[in-house]
Amino acid sequence: LLMPHSKYRSGDLDGFLHEQMRTLNQVTEREREQYADRFLRSMRAAYRLFDQDAFRKRYAPKGKRRPINKALFESWSVALALREDAEIDLLVARRGKLRTAFIELMGDREFDLAVSQGTGSAARVRLRFQSIQQIIEETLS
Repeated sequence: LLMPHSKYRSGDLDGFLHEQMRTLNQVTEREREQYADRFLRSMRAAYRLFDQDAFRKRYAPKGKRRPINKALFESWSVALALREDAEIDLLVARRGKLRTAFIELMGDREFDLAVSQGTGSAARVRLRFQSIQQIIEETLS
């Protein structure tokens, strides 16, 4: 992780991403490979957990399939990348519980706004990262 979400304060998401890309361009080839491996591991985990619903808003178990949401992609991919393999395996074993918790989270108006409108707001970035982290922790415990 180049910079944790907690360091994001500006509300200028494009500027933040630009700065992170500049930093990424200065890391060693080995570090770049480690970031790529972690990213791919996170994508595989998301697919194992959510199948075709990965990074999509879901308001009901059998609800309409929606487009991929960038804010959900960001928060889920980072949260999963920070987990150990054994934790990912446990989440997969408990994916029904995780999916139910996520549907409930999407029913929270503030979280829904945090992934829908003004997603570059520092407060909304923190809210979605913390909320995703919380349902992962609850699923693991």
